[in-house]
Amino acid sequence: TNAVGPGSPATSAPTPVIRGTASGYWSFTAYGDVYNSLYERPYGAGPASTGEGPDAIAGMAATTGGLGYWLAIRGGTVYRYGIAASLPAIRPSHPVAGIVTDPAGGYWLYTAEGNVYNSRFARFYGSPARRHGAPIIGMAATPSGRGYWLLTSLGSVYSYGNAAAMPRIRRPG
Repeated sequence: TNAVGPGSPATSAPTPVIRGTASGYWSFTAYGDVYNSLYERPYGAGPASTGEGPDAIAGMAATTGGLGYWLAIRGGTVYRYGIAASLPAIRPSHPVAGIVTDPAGGYWLYTAEGNVYNSRFARFYGSPARRHGAPIIGMAATPSGRGYWLLTSLGSVYSYGNAAAMPRIRRPG
């Protein structure tokens, strides 16, 4: 009952389950423990029992749509959870620094040396390996998945595929 008057129960025809956009997050430890926030479904506890040692986890990448994720180990092994695809192993020549989801499917692994390794369903667009003067500390995909940016610790940004050229990022001070 409210100011308009009393209500009465009603029954509707069944509808399919509707999933809203993700409003939470997952976090991980260097040992491979995975934790979910209140609003995200847990898809697995992570590879904490692998024994690969401290700092073994290089990064985590959610699948497009957020119904799963991949965890990458510095040695190149990638663990999958939820709907994350099981993809062929990648054998990097240097320790993996991170993993980035390709919105078109699959993922990229990158190293501090500038190597980029693409999984199945992710296209290789290039890498700054042997051409940069500082470690690669980050990577981001374009919304279409047809390109990516790599960032060095000194603020240089390398663009590949349809990623727009970006100016060097200057640190304050």
